[in-house]
Amino acid sequence: MFGLLKSFFGVSSNKEFSFTDEQKLFLKWFWKDLSRKYSSVVIYGANQHTVEMLSLIKNSSKPKITFICDNNTKKRQINGISVIKINNLKSIKSDAIIVSSETSEEYLVKKAEISSDKLEVPVIKIYNDYLSTWFSTFNKRKYRPIIPEKSYIICCTPRSGSNLLRLLLRETELAGNPKEHFGSMFKVVENGNIPYVEYLRKIKSFTSTPNKVFGTKMHWFIYEKFERFMKRTSYYKNLKGDDLLREIFPNLKYIFLTRKDKIKQAISYWKAKQTRVWVSFGNEELAYKKEPVYSFKGINECLKKIELDEEKWLAFFKDNNLSPLTIIYEDLCENFEGAIKEVLKLLEVSIPKNLKVSKPKSRILSDDLSKEWLIKFVEDCNKHNLKINS
Repeated sequence: MFGLLKSFFGVSSNKEFSFTDEQKLFLKWFWKDLSRKYSSVVIYGANQHTVEMLSLIKNSSKPKITFICDNNTKKRQINGISVIKINNLKSIKSDAIIVSSETSEEYLVKKAEISSDKLEVPVIKIYNDYLSTWFSTFNKRKYRPIIPEKSYIICCTPRSGSNLLRLLLRETELAGNPKEHFGSMFKVVENGNIPYVEYLRKIKSFTSTPNKVFGTKMHWFIYEKFERFMKRTSYYKNLKGDDLLREIFPNLKYIFLTRKDKIKQAISYWKAKQTRVWVSFGNEELAYKKEPVYSFKGINECLKKIELDEEKWLAFFKDNNLSPLTIIYEDLCENFEGAIKEVLKLLEVSIPKNLKVSKPKSRILSDDLSKEWLIKFVEDCNKHNLKINS
């Protein structure tokens, strides 16, 4: 059970912890609902998930977080909130205990329930207690559900420009909203007792545009997870590859997004893994949670992953006799409108005469530091007698 909770929040042993847009939406809704019921709470779990959640709800005045409780940390404070041992919990006045764990939810729930008996307060499990309710809100939103008749997948690799392409397509209001709908968020549906097929139906229905077009984007690892989880269902268990995807997504088209300069892509990937800043909007100053550090090994590993994932996508297209629309990131940056019109033509969507594709508000994250790293990486490649393909 906890493994699914862990996957929902994107928790892992590496440094890539971050919330997806859907997760942020859910947590904000969750906290708002808590504010209606409780004046004060204790958070159980001094971990990275708690740090991220506190950052997300920093402007919420209710419920007040009196303490963070954890026996397995040396931290004394997180975001200005004192961290206490579980033995001290019995002397704390609070309306509820919120379990927030990145290591063992079930274990912490049991420990919290023992303490809550003494406190006579409820223990709230974010998923089991709230996720199903959150999904039910889909049916209460102002948007009318749409059954898509056309669909497409942006097949991409990390830092290939998928956020840029997504934003450009979304702004047309003709091509759905091609986000990462089926990443870590997809696994959690089982924890809320929501069938995969039902989650899939809701996502397609509520993210399609009025012209009945649905779009999504998938990195290779997301596609692998998606296929694995769909094959667990009775309906899709005997399907795979293009056959599986076409059964799920109507009139499916493929878009292959690639980037010529793989070294710059790898540098961008290595930096984002450290800063956890994957996209930025407006003119705000970037406040990195952690200053990125150059690493030849780190960048080279990112480069290998990008090349391997791209090879897997190309093999997928070949094995399934597919000819995707290929969009090159560098060309996209030179001609936004041309690339977007190509996608709309692929989808057989009528292009309005007055369609204007403007530069999105997202900010290019490449900077002087990226340029310095590029020079250093090329020098290091020469030192190691490594062939540079980009």
